[in-house]
Amino acid sequence: MMPVEVGESTLRRQIENLGINDECLRADLYLLEELREKAKIREEAVKQRAAKRFNAKVKPRTFN
Repeated sequence: MMPVEVGESTLRRQIENLGINDECLRADLYLLEELREKAKIREEAVKQRAAKRFNAKVKPRTFN
């Protein structure tokens, strides 16, 4: 009995093209900075909403 991995190559291995793979990786790296920037903007918006919600419940007091 012969294992399937040895006898048959997978479709993924048949189609594999390292040039296309490198090209896709470069495109992903190019878009990574934009994704990080969007995530940072969303993070700041969430922080501001949380602070606004918290500060709405705080009663201002003055001490002499």
